[in-house]
Amino acid sequence: VLANLRLELRLVAMLQLCQRYTDNQLSARRRQCLVDMRREVLVAISDHLARYRRLSLRLQPSKQKRAALGRLLTKLQHLKQLQFALSLDSTRSSELNSQFLTQFVEEPVSRQRPVKDEL
Repeated sequence: VLANLRLELRLVAMLQLCQRYTDNQLSARRRQCLVDMRREVLVAISDHLARYRRLSLRLQPSKQKRAALGRLLTKLQHLKQLQFALSLDSTRSSELNSQFLTQFVEEPVSRQRPVKDEL
């Protein structure tokens, strides 16, 4: 089911699933859940880097291209911060959830203008 969600929703859902493992008995499962989430974030970073490269090579310099590349760079920064925070302290997932929700939100759809490669 998680695979059908957008990246942001998938990561939030994974954080919430990891939060349910709070007892000491479930610490191994919690660690594995966070490892899985870190793996998902690394895949997302890789995908965003590939998309950035595709956009920068294919599109002619324009305001639309700069906006699309700016959105991708912002997402990459937030993914990098999330990855770093997960690697530092796996017990902070509840704090990470609220930080992630406030930092990694999409612009309203009405303000976005999709570029060909983003479709």
